[in-house]
Amino acid sequence: MKPKSFWKLTIEKDRFKFSSAHMTLFADGTKEALHGHNYTVRLDVVLSDSSLAQTISFSVFKELLGPLCEAWDERILLATANSRTSCQTKDGSLEAIVCDKRYVFPADEVVCLNVENITSELLASELASRLVEALTKAGYWGDKLASGVANPIQGMELHIIETAGQGASFTVMRV
Repeated sequence: MKPKSFWKLTIEKDRFKFSSAHMTLFADGTKEALHGHNYTVRLDVVLSDSSLAQTISFSVFKELLGPLCEAWDERILLATANSRTSCQTKDGSLEAIVCDKRYVFPADEVVCLNVENITSELLASELASRLVEALTKAGYWGDKLASGVANPIQGMELHIIETAGQGASFTVMRV
């Protein structure tokens, strides 16, 4: 039996990064202090075919990933799918209650994410989900490409690195 083989594209550029502040919450009701990271992002795309008809340019992924990273750059990231976090916006400010502590931020400097916690794992999952949505809208996540040929993209793995040697990834398969 012939082993199944794939090609992998890797997209890892200096511009695929975001500097964000966050607090990780823990099951015992405690949390980290507000702090930040200079996150970097790497994308690995698994392809089943590299023929001319099914070639997908690196630029497709770069053009979609860049704005997603920029949206989180120089922002405070808050997890809103957590019972210990509540947010309310008033007069241009966002008031957040996190583990019974009150924080007030300029509303335009906060990104509220519908995740349970702000961890590298969940950031990778959320960013991968947003990238799948963008690829779908651009015609690169369905069964066929716009040209009518079969889509060679099998899946992708999105890595979030919060410091050198430390990070997480999330894999999503198209097929």
